Amino acid sequence: MARKDFDHHVCLMIFAQDQWKPKHHDKILSEVKRRFYGLSGHSDCKICKTCPICNALNELFDPMVPGEYDTVCGLCLRIYGLLKQMLGDHDGAILFSHYISVTQELIDKIFEDPKVKKVFVLDLYERLPERMDDKRLHGLETKVIPKSEFRSFEGTQNVILELRRDEYI
Repeated sequence: MARKDFDHHVCLMIFAQDQWKPKHHDKILSEVKRRFYGLSGHSDCKICKTCPICNALNELFDPMVPGEYDTVCGLCLRIYGLLKQMLGDHDGAILFSHYISVTQELIDKIFEDPKVKKVFVLDLYERLPERMDDKRLHGLETKVIPKSEFRSFEGTQNVILELRRDEYI
């Protein structure tokens, strides 16, 4: 699939509470990636489990440090810039996928860590990514919701969902 052919961009930004030590950062990323892959339904497939290309299609990846089979598209890089602005000087993590959406189970797992303040999820469908100019990208609506209500917004397209701990809303 050519870089411009991706029409589904799943973006996950985990916003840190205070500072993360490098070891904690790596642990969170590893656990989130493992959970995401497991929830994709491919972790039990004997064929997909051994095929690095299938694995890459069902994993979260860091667009600044992609794996050998992760395909970083131009729109993901622009979305990364937007999310990086939102993250500012705070610690956190930004991850992408092109095929599988974020689920309530993954959100619940992420918020089990007390050092996670909030999570941003963007499920962007854009059939012609080259038409997603910066004005449209920066104009995406943001909704702030408690994490417990994510299930009712799961699958919401082209809206940045800012999920906060229920006790902070």
